[in-house]
Amino acid sequence: MRISAYWESFDFAHRDSISCLDKRRRSPDGIVILGGDIDRVLAGIKLVRQYPTARIVFSGGNGNLLRTDDTTEADDAEEIFAELGVARERLLFDRQARNTRENAVFSKAIAQPKASERWLLVTSTFHMPRSIGTFRKIGFAVEPYPFDFRKKRDWPQVLTLNSTFLARINQTDNAFHEWAGLIAYRLRGITTELLPSP
Repeated sequence: MRISAYWESFDFAHRDSISCLDKRRRSPDGIVILGGDIDRVLAGIKLVRQYPTARIVFSGGNGNLLRTDDTTEADDAEEIFAELGVARERLLFDRQARNTRENAVFSKAIAQPKASERWLLVTSTFHMPRSIGTFRKIGFAVEPYPFDFRKKRDWPQVLTLNSTFLARINQTDNAFHEWAGLIAYRLRGITTELLPSP
């Protein structure tokens, strides 16, 4: 499937996601998009189109030890941005970050945010608490934009051995990963709060 076709289905499925932002506030000066999967990139592009003057930082290196090439998540994202018509001059890329702490450190170094600026952070809902805490710890004030809120389902659906059940197993794995990350980052002093407020 070409990315443009995937974009159309993603855009429709997430058509109301921007409504979670506080419309009473002024438009953001910048948007930080964290690597991890294509949906984060596409969610960022929704914001990029909504706010045409915002600066964009994409952060994602190559943290996969099993990957044999030197391609980074930022390289992949750059191709997606180009195919969907995002102007190259609006984009800044961090190609070094291998984890959430490095996402924060390298993004701040690239963005050079001012205290008066408003920046949005795009990542998955599971990943957002650790990301927000890490960015704030190093003095980069960001507002969360989690695009993939998990919806509550009935237990009979969850316990049915089908794609829904398998998806729940994957979500449980994600939850354990993020809780372990939250605790580890708090114990190491990388964040100051276990569960930061929005």
